[in-house]
Amino acid sequence: MPLSYRIVTLQAFAAIIAAVGFLVVSVDEASAALLAGIVGVIPSGYLAWRAQVERSPGRLLGQGMAKFGLTLVLMTLAFAWFKPPPFGFFATLVLMQLMYIVGALGTSGKQAA
Repeated sequence: MPLSYRIVTLQAFAAIIAAVGFLVVSVDEASAALLAGIVGVIPSGYLAWRAQVERSPGRLLGQGMAKFGLTLVLMTLAFAWFKPPPFGFFATLVLMQLMYIVGALGTSGKQAA
């Protein structure tokens, strides 16, 4: 599995694990974690897909900027419509961003044959 897809998968699992963990606090916090998962995974999945088919570095940079814009739009819509508790939402987003490091560490020890 390409690294970009592995990271998106890790992000989705991190959001689910965070939501289960936040169930101890409240259902609202768990819902906020799931909402953050949606807000984070959709743009990351889009960029992972584009990274597999795009060969132009300039266009890939543009796709990264589009990912950022899509994340902002989804976050704005999430807060406007659902009004999630900020702690569960942003804690999950931070956890999901850490998956970029975890995903990269998982490939650092592998050598090409």
